[in-house]
Amino acid sequence: MTFAGHNITELAELPLSELVEVLRPYTEGTGAAAVLTQDLISRIDVLIELGLGYLSVDRESPTLSGGELQRLRLAGQLRSGLFGVVYILDEPSAGLHPADTAALTTVLGRLKDSGNSVFLVEHDLDVVRHADWLIDIGPGAGVHGGRVLYSGEVDGLRSVTGSVTRPYLFDEVARPPRADRSPNGTLELARGGGARIADAHVRARIGDRSGRARQFGPHRARAAQRWGRQLECFRERGHETEAGGVVADGDFALAGPAR
Repeated sequence: MTFAGHNITELAELPLSELVEVLRPYTEGTGAAAVLTQDLISRIDVLIELGLGYLSVDRESPTLSGGELQRLRLAGQLRSGLFGVVYILDEPSAGLHPADTAALTTVLGRLKDSGNSVFLVEHDLDVVRHADWLIDIGPGAGVHGGRVLYSGEVDGLRSVTGSVTRPYLFDEVARPPRADRSPNGTLELARGGGARIADAHVRARIGDRSGRARQFGPHRARAAQRWGRQLECFRERGHETEAGGVVADGDFALAGPAR
């Protein structure tokens, strides 16, 4: 049995962003198929809005990151239709890509607009800027703080000179310019694998902090961090290579010039 030319296994393997497009043509009408697909699409659209469009239905929950799980719960709350609820979240933006953080603030705003109260303990300044009411506690951490320095609308914090948050929140901190540097070689990681990644190929420049990056799921971020540690292990063990040489160890291979 197939649906839109796909069997159930193939549908479960599709990213949600692709699955929703397979379902969308079947939303017309009032039949059972239309009702079911309309409900599924309304659920999936919220997940895509939260930056979870890369997940698939067959993704096992133990492989989800804390940020992914938190956003999945928020999506469920958004669809619940509840009002008069108090939500207290502890750094919901922790570990999220900036694009996901923007989607998170949108969803939190919709929870508020539905008649709920949302309290955040948050350090991401992009999230703080969207608050209706800000409470700044300080001036320092631990025994050096604990006093309420300010409570009010965000813009009012500008006048609180004792706040450590203020200069960063309003971009008053001058950051020294970074000088451009030229790379003097590359490190290459081949056949990297883990989580839901297979046969990945990574090339990193040496002697240059700048680089290119794109948004990807936290499971890929964890794999990238693990590969980075693998590179460091090669360095610590003295596995230096000549230009173009390769040192292999299990599922990993390192290529690049010797230091």
